Amino acid sequence: MRCNNYITWAVLARICKERTGKVKVSWIRGHNGNEWNEKADIAAKNAHQAGESPWQVDPSAQSEFRYSVEMAGETLECDTRHVLKMQTARRWHQRWRAQKRTKKSVPDYDSVDWLGTLSNIHNNNPVHTFYSSQKDTHLRSHRIKKAHGMLPTMDVLHVRRPDLYPDSLCRLCNSATKDNEHVWICPKMRQVQDQMREDGLQLVDHWGRHATAAYNKNRLKQWAKKQIGLSPRPYHWSPVLPSQCKSSLSKVVAWPPTDAT
Repeated sequence: MRCNNYITWAVLARICKERTGKVKVSWIRGHNGNEWNEKADIAAKNAHQAGESPWQVDPSAQSEFRYSVEMAGETLECDTRHVLKMQTARRWHQRWRAQKRTKKSVPDYDSVDWLGTLSNIHNNNPVHTFYSSQKDTHLRSHRIKKAHGMLPTMDVLHVRRPDLYPDSLCRLCNSATKDNEHVWICPKMRQVQDQMREDGLQLVDHWGRHATAAYNKNRLKQWAKKQIGLSPRPYHWSPVLPSQCKSSLSKVVAWPPTDAT
């Protein structure tokens, strides 16, 4: 039960075992002109279009395994471990979503790109690989705190240790409470924000050039195999200017006046 469609595979293994003669299993590339593969593809399409009931297999009649797994009244024919992991992840997700701090820090839950957020939290490392390191753990913790509004800003530190932090004012501008939102709109931080934006655009520019070059190389390689038509024209990467990014950001971020004190 560690693979998908294990009941169907058990039936096929039993057929091969009980038939006369030898059975040789080999991998065939799909849609590559193989006669028997094309016939199997046509038969599968005809069966699908016929609208008949799917092939019913009785798991109890298979001697290869002693028991089968059922969920919601149906036999589970996919990797059981993967299903259990996904069920656990969904339960934890629902518990996290129901927390008060999640509702407070993420008021418009449905409008958030959670796949992009998850990729950002894990630094673009595939989650299913369970890659981790001490540095990656610290970065992941910092990003999660930012998403939940749990950074140790002055308003939080003032509540925790009023003996060390008598007030919650921002130590840079001394004009407003330094909370999770003020970190990004403090007038004294504008220069730092501009530098962060330029550094981010440089990374995007580097990734864009690399991805474009790889895409052009792959297209040329595919064309060299078939030699059909003219050679494909290469695509060119157009970097985003910092002024364009700043103009777009000003539409969503209400920066305070420069002379704020």
